Amino acid sequence: MESWWRPNEMQGYLNLDATPTGDLLPWSSASPPYRVSDDLTEFENEMNAAAPTMIRMAHGILETIREHHEDFRWPVMGHDDIVFFVDNILDILAKHDHTARVAKLNLFCQIFGTRLTCLVERDVFSVVPLAKALANGMENCPRRYAHLNTAALIIMSCTADFGVNLSPEKDQCGI
Repeated sequence: MESWWRPNEMQGYLNLDATPTGDLLPWSSASPPYRVSDDLTEFENEMNAAAPTMIRMAHGILETIREHHEDFRWPVMGHDDIVFFVDNILDILAKHDHTARVAKLNLFCQIFGTRLTCLVERDVFSVVPLAKALANGMENCPRRYAHLNTAALIIMSCTADFGVNLSPEKDQCGI
């Protein structure tokens, strides 16, 4: 994280399942501040989610909107193994209106033998109005899509519920 996080230039949280311990403390000021995510164990068990971790990640939208200030334009989320190329992301976001409801998702499909395999790019950008709308529906949306196994697919489906089409865009590594 410290390779791409820009303290005093960026706002955000690192959502963790538990408070850091051991060699992770003291928490580095060069890292994003962390917050402990809501305990969704009961919620996940009730839904019998295909991928509980992905439900937690999608639920992160609600947690971020609930706690964050109004002075941000682009919520950006990624898995724990994502490295963000901040300048590339800024180039992508500069092309869009932050007051509109837009989302970006990349779907890569390849044919392996006779089988079509699709990989969903794991970084998702959404503008504040869309993120707020998603946050308001985040208690019910994961219930409808508990059978999906990636946060990107859950968010894509929840976004479609609002009638918002995803905007094709090169990913942060493709520009």
